[in-house]
Amino acid sequence: MSELPYEVVKSHFTLPFELYPFQQDIVNVLSPLPRAGYYAQPGTGKTAMSTASALYKKLKGTSEVAVVTMPPILIKTWARWLARIPGIKVTQYLGTPKARAAIKLDGDFILMSIQIFKIDHVRIMAELGHKPRVLIVDEATAIKSVASDNYKKTREFADDQELMLLTGTPLSSPADAYAYCKLIAPTIYRNLRTFENVHVEERDFFNKPTKWQNLDLLADNMRVNAVRVYKRDVLKDLPPITYTPIFYDLSPDHARLYKRLADDQVLKLKDGGKIDATQATALYHALQQIIINFDVFAQDDTLLSAGYDIIEEVMDEIAGGKLVIFASYRMTNRGLVKRLAKYNAVAAYGDLTSVQQARNIEQFISDPACRILIAQPISAGYGVDGLQAVCSDALFLEEPVVPRDFEQACDRLSREGQRHGVNVRIAIALKTCQVRLHNNLLAKDALVNSVQGSYQDLRDAIFGN
Repeated sequence: MSELPYEVVKSHFTLPFELYPFQQDIVNVLSPLPRAGYYAQPGTGKTAMSTASALYKKLKGTSEVAVVTMPPILIKTWARWLARIPGIKVTQYLGTPKARAAIKLDGDFILMSIQIFKIDHVRIMAELGHKPRVLIVDEATAIKSVASDNYKKTREFADDQELMLLTGTPLSSPADAYAYCKLIAPTIYRNLRTFENVHVEERDFFNKPTKWQNLDLLADNMRVNAVRVYKRDVLKDLPPITYTPIFYDLSPDHARLYKRLADDQVLKLKDGGKIDATQATALYHALQQIIINFDVFAQDDTLLSAGYDIIEEVMDEIAGGKLVIFASYRMTNRGLVKRLAKYNAVAAYGDLTSVQQARNIEQFISDPACRILIAQPISAGYGVDGLQAVCSDALFLEEPVVPRDFEQACDRLSREGQRHGVNVRIAIALKTCQVRLHNNLLAKDALVNSVQGSYQDLRDAIFGN
């Protein structure tokens, strides 16, 4: 009997730890495949499994180099992990154009952001295009749109080569499945039109799908050359996670300001007409920023949103513990950093470079005096590891519009290594758009598919009716 892939890897490389049996099984099943989807929930070891699979491919000669694309904040995490494996060379391909030009693309693993992968695609293809290679796409949601440059560059680099897609949340809408299937099992659907003919049942006025069909078939097709792993099925000892909505009222002056500004926004829409998802989403984004940033919109630095009272109450409740605050907007993050300095708060959001974000996350993990991490779900909610070692409490001040972002953010704490029950608190300002956003999240449904009503329907949602 031939040796299993995981045993082959172990006989040549010293991994930092023994993989769990379920992880070994996945490596044994997927690593021999030229294309595979590792659709494993955060905290179940996608990095370890894909690394073992890449090493197997290297030993078998099907891949000479592994190129790993990812959100920039994850590069240091990947580098630290790979540094623990003796005998492999890791190249971090990052920095300014001048700095990158001086970096040789000669590692066993070459780590880079998806943005740099696109910007330097010509150079990367020129230097690596002649080598057998595997492309590992971490947080593969970045390539879910077949119209995006992310997808096109990924497809070009992986043409006739090995490919691994890593993501804990492969779908936010059935439409996303086509990109994954086309890359991992390209013969299932001839093209996008074929996919839509099979799975789209109804469309709206804007020709966007509103009702799907044959979803059982779609689920089966997503499992071709792929494995889906649910955290609770394989990590039996993982502490429970509790979600607690905290409903609160804005002050009377704040509520009046919200209503006035909301009225102004609604009046910009066409009276009585259909509202497409793009307009609805933009409206939600505009209005949700008013809720925490009372001082900014009132142009009075002395005015604070009642959301800050929620923060103080939670900090009292956790009695010296650490808290991750999730807020979606840069304006909010800036204000939180300024006003929570007494807790030595640090942040990871879009205003900061990936290096600064990584440094701040490390400070939150290592510095007992740093009690609050202010995190933007898109910046720090994907792939970040280590928070679970020091923190089990989270507070959402602004709910992500996409449920996928909410789930990923929660999984920064609810993952392997967490020793305590995780408490996720969700602050919901009554009579605002957050009421509808919360209901959407509870329904596990993306806003793009749930808001297709008339003018009055959306207006009711804005005011929490």
